[in-house]
Amino acid sequence: MNDIILKEIIELAFLKAEKTIVQPTKQAICIKISEAFDEDPTINSVTYKTIERAYEKYVLGKKRGVPKQETIDYLCIYLGYENFSDFIKKRKTSLNKGVEPATNRASLLKKVLISALIIISISASLFLATYRKVTIITNQNKDIILYSVKNNNNKKLGILTKENHHTLVIWLMIGESDLYFHDIEDFNQEYPGAERIHVKPFWRSMPKITLSKI
Repeated sequence: MNDIILKEIIELAFLKAEKTIVQPTKQAICIKISEAFDEDPTINSVTYKTIERAYEKYVLGKKRGVPKQETIDYLCIYLGYENFSDFIKKRKTSLNKGVEPATNRASLLKKVLISALIIISISASLFLATYRKVTIITNQNKDIILYSVKNNNNKKLGILTKENHHTLVIWLMIGESDLYFHDIEDFNQEYPGAERIHVKPFWRSMPKITLSKI
């Protein structure tokens, strides 16, 4: 029999007994366990000294003789089991029930993470297949506001200023794009500058786009 399991059985028996004793000394607990089935003729009683020696051996670590099988069976009966074998069987079942949900949660979490990574990977691939990061610059010493126009809809892309070194890095859809721009301080002019650019897929090299002077 495994010493760790025997220690567990004895400690459980002591915990059960001490709850019913006002002053739970070691001897009082051993007597309580020993006398638990005095009125039941079908169960062979065990002396409190035998229980005490088992406690001293497996819990206190003292040198004592190995308890008989009937002593261990008696302690298991006291705990509500049929015998030592029944204790081991139900203990394994109880442990499995405790581990199984955690295992299932870990497995489910792993599946969720894998699914999320797949979705992110597919989304990234679709995005890169549709859009390309483009660098747009101007050599003019003025702040330029930049728009894209598609189907008569204007979309502001950003402003090229001294602070950003007259450089703008933006994502544009692959294919032809119409860019319109003007001096940010010149509100009376309507898109005096225009560029039609061809945005290449990410696997093809694409130089910086320099806006024409306005």
